[in-house]
Amino acid sequence: MTVNLYLSRRSWILKEKQIVKVLSAVMNGEKKRGAMSVHLVGVEKMRKLNAAYRGQDRVTDVLSFPTEDPREGEERDWGDIFLCPVRIKSQAKEWGETEKKEAGRMLVHGALHLLGYEHRTSKEKEKMFNKQERYLEKLI
Repeated sequence: MTVNLYLSRRSWILKEKQIVKVLSAVMNGEKKRGAMSVHLVGVEKMRKLNAAYRGQDRVTDVLSFPTEDPREGEERDWGDIFLCPVRIKSQAKEWGETEKKEAGRMLVHGALHLLGYEHRTSKEKEKMFNKQERYLEKLI
């Protein structure tokens, strides 16, 4: 597995090795191979991305942008995960969660979206969120 990291914030909650470990575990667990990219962005950048691609003019915690790469195996590029550390930290505080666990949760969440999971219906939501929490228990 290849993980491309675009970390403008080096002192983030999860270190580079932890990010690679989390994404590798999800990919292995889902029996997938290939590459994913992770971007840490500020509040304004995340708000702009959310407005442009989801029509919601507000800051969010994670956005995933899957590619339409038809290649299989180690060469496949699954897409990009954008994380907003400021939002994730405040969200952790709001929900009484550790920053590390919430950061891991959002990273797993983003990876699952790249692999095709959605939560538009209650059935999809239950499947995706249960899977997300199972990965999180093993990793963080």
